[in-house]
Amino acid sequence: RLNAAAVLREGALLQKKQREEASIIRKYESELRDDSEFYEWQAKMRERDERKRLEEVERRRVQMLLTDENAREARIQNQMDNLRLASEMRLEVAAIKELGKAEREQALIEKKQLVDDVKESEKNVKPAVDALLQQKAMLGMEL
Repeated sequence: RLNAAAVLREGALLQKKQREEASIIRKYESELRDDSEFYEWQAKMRERDERKRLEEVERRRVQMLLTDENAREARIQNQMDNLRLASEMRLEVAAIKELGKAEREQALIEKKQLVDDVKESEKNVKPAVDALLQQKAMLGMEL
């Protein structure tokens, strides 16, 4: 048997059910979206990522070229430094050899001079010895 309270309860229950269904429909509609927007965004992001990757590749390529050029210049500079150093060392060795040669020549001149002085003094010794012997002989005769 239906009385007014039962009718009101059924009406409230029906309205509640209708509100829930309306809420579900609104939620469903709000969650519906066009996938093309997502795919456009995804394509833009992929394009941006690819552009960044290509820029990084180009930056590394340029960096490698610069590094290679710097290494080449360093090798050339090193070779030039080595040549200059070798030239300086050759000049230094030549100067040392020349100095040694001059010192040997000077020592030889000094030895020749010493030999000449000794020969000269030997020439003077003979007459001096003879004179000394004569003096002694005269002294010996006087005695």
